[in-house]
Amino acid sequence: MAATARFGGRALVDQESMTLFSGDRETARMNEIRSNIQYVRNRWGDHDEYTKLKNMIRHRILSKAQSLQTRKLIEKLLSGFNDWADINYQRPHSKSDDIDNERLAAIELYCSEEGYNLIFILMNNALRNPVESSDELLIAATLVEHLTIELYNLRLSNIGDTRYANYQGITYRGIAVTSELAQAYRSLADEEDISNRHFSVPLSFMSSSTDRKTMEHFAQKDLDKHPHLEPFEMTIHIYGLDHQLLQRYSQKYKSSVVTSICAMPVAQISEYAEKEILLRGPAFHVISMYTIQEQGRNVHRLEVVMLNSNRDHGSEHGSNDGDKQVQRQFFLQVILASRYEVCAELAKRYSAKDAEEYVKLARIARQRIEEADPNESTLSKLPQTNTSLDHVKEATRVTWLGCSFFRSYPRHYANLRLAWQNTITGGCWRDIIKLLQKDYSWKRVEWFNVAKLRNTEEEELEQDNGFTLLHKLAVRESPSELDFEERSAWRQVIQELTGSGAWRSLRTFDDSSKTALEIAKENGRSELIDVLTPHIYHRTSEAVLKKLSSKLHRLMKEHAGTYTDILPQIDKHDFRMPQLSTLTELKKPEMWIPIPHMYGGFLIDLEVNILHVTIFKRVFGATHQEHLEYYLSGSEESL
Repeated sequence: MAATARFGGRALVDQESMTLFSGDRETARMNEIRSNIQYVRNRWGDHDEYTKLKNMIRHRILSKAQSLQTRKLIEKLLSGFNDWADINYQRPHSKSDDIDNERLAAIELYCSEEGYNLIFILMNNALRNPVESSDELLIAATLVEHLTIELYNLRLSNIGDTRYANYQGITYRGIAVTSELAQAYRSLADEEDISNRHFSVPLSFMSSSTDRKTMEHFAQKDLDKHPHLEPFEMTIHIYGLDHQLLQRYSQKYKSSVVTSICAMPVAQISEYAEKEILLRGPAFHVISMYTIQEQGRNVHRLEVVMLNSNRDHGSEHGSNDGDKQVQRQFFLQVILASRYEVCAELAKRYSAKDAEEYVKLARIARQRIEEADPNESTLSKLPQTNTSLDHVKEATRVTWLGCSFFRSYPRHYANLRLAWQNTITGGCWRDIIKLLQKDYSWKRVEWFNVAKLRNTEEEELEQDNGFTLLHKLAVRESPSELDFEERSAWRQVIQELTGSGAWRSLRTFDDSSKTALEIAKENGRSELIDVLTPHIYHRTSEAVLKKLSSKLHRLMKEHAGTYTDILPQIDKHDFRMPQLSTLTELKKPEMWIPIPHMYGGFLIDLEVNILHVTIFKRVFGATHQEHLEYYLSGSEESL
């Protein structure tokens, strides 16, 4: 498991060490940190100044790294240039900069035990402690910039995946605290003025998990070390901004970049299976706190709201003067209106009075928006806020992972894919189930739909190189009834398959191009016929799908086949082109196709015999991705 300090350890905020910032202290601390961010960003585009910033980090931490892997990651972070994907700094290019997947070394370091203990405790302490030296704060600001850039670029690369584009959901964090600190939280939760029930740690980072058991595990680890402490469980409700208010802000400030990088899934970058959501600069509003007794011990439970939205981008240089201050205040009112509307709904579970107060605060924030930007409004009636998050689950979009090489993916994800393909090749169904259960439930479908990865172009293709788990299932004999554990695991895999959304129409990625159903019939696997038969929601003829596939693949090669002179992406990654038959199996026939280094990809949507294609790609100097739309049919193509 990852370092306890990342998920638990000392409390997120500790009033004794002055790490809880709220009210005037929060504003003052943000101004101090913002000046350092401005200093760093003003120098990021200057090669010599950028090198000085890197050397400050190198001299401070590299010699302290114990493991070879950590030293490699630090050197990877500090080699070349770690830049915002949509800002062209006119960097000198060298062959060493030609990496195959996007730069994620800072996130990978954060998610490793030694990297966290070595670097990010330093960074978090500097940001949380108001008495740190100017050098410490500058190093921290530089590390924050590296992490922020990578989170921003990670979002761009996965912009068609709704979980990355705007993560919303419930996450958990478990820590152990003193009874005095628990009382400090309770005092905050009991503030008479509910607008003051908030706290933040500006620009710091914190790990949380979508798995409640992970929270309990890390809280228990703290308690094992410090039995005099008390478990403290945080439930974090993460929401995006009100969509209409966000649109209004974006129309008023067209050059401003609003991103949702305050909560990002990073488990595929982390070497640990914690189903991790990394929180950046979390600002929490307390909904409730209560204490229960479990096994003779106080267990404190804190329920908070945070919004996954900020305006942090390389084009913003941290200023809080003049027009920037007006812009910042306008955005603040958008945040407050969105936050209080969510709080009003959640507070109904605990206090009708609090819920009414939040409604009043939301109206005040909306009134200030109207005063700053007069417009027809609906102030007389606040929008109905959906706090169930069911709409988030419904919006989940499947992803086509087409790259064939290990190097095309983050290292830990590639290693997990290697373990996966070794496991399905070995045929141990118990191990297959264990690996499936490690991943997010909403990402688990991918494991049924991916074929083998290769190390190099020259690596000899094995006979079953293009087989997914479904094809393996159709080839391999089922375990004997006498082997109870394997037979039980095999049945569990089939059960997982039944409800997973696995693509049964998917054909092998080899010359035979067969579905799992066809292979099962050839091998006399009659017991699998029903489970491997595709469930078609959208009837489209094979002829139409073939024509649409041909046009889509040609369009993809035009826009990503040789995306830059340096990085020919489709060819370089031996990309397995999407099979459109899979869309017919989806209730909502749409799919996201990310392309490495494109910082975007292709979003496709099938409607009868028309394929709607939206191309997302970064544009240097622009504050938003370029969107190109195509409508493909069997006979014509229009822009």
